[in-house]
Amino acid sequence: MLVISPLRRTLQTAYYWSEGINCKKTVNPLVSPRIFPPVTEGKTLPCDELLERKKIVNEFPGFQLENDLSEELWNNGINTIPNQEFQLLAEKFLKWCRLQVNSKIYIVSHEGTITSFRQIITGKKLSRDDFLGEASWLNMNY
Repeated sequence: MLVISPLRRTLQTAYYWSEGINCKKTVNPLVSPRIFPPVTEGKTLPCDELLERKKIVNEFPGFQLENDLSEELWNNGINTIPNQEFQLLAEKFLKWCRLQVNSKIYIVSHEGTITSFRQIITGKKLSRDDFLGEASWLNMNY
């Protein structure tokens, strides 16, 4: 199973990465870009704006949308939401992951988002020094 951030670059990565592989591909704004460390007064950069659902459906027809989320999340994502709100949404997402039938879930996301989730999962305080680096991956059991 692939869970993909609703940005063109992550959707394209997931498309090419999974081409010819029969797996469920779900687009979910809970893995969209997140500023790390959190800055609620920050602004979303133009390169981090979410693709509209209609465009995702038209341009990536084999991908499913996670529809049980608010319009606000689909429009704005998690980039600059307050940390307390992110914590609640992250717990909701992790619970959703545990409920999936698949034994492995691959998440195509962004450095700040990955580090934010790693911090919640491990319970350790992380910093930008803990970023994985360009085009890296991480294997975690949760």
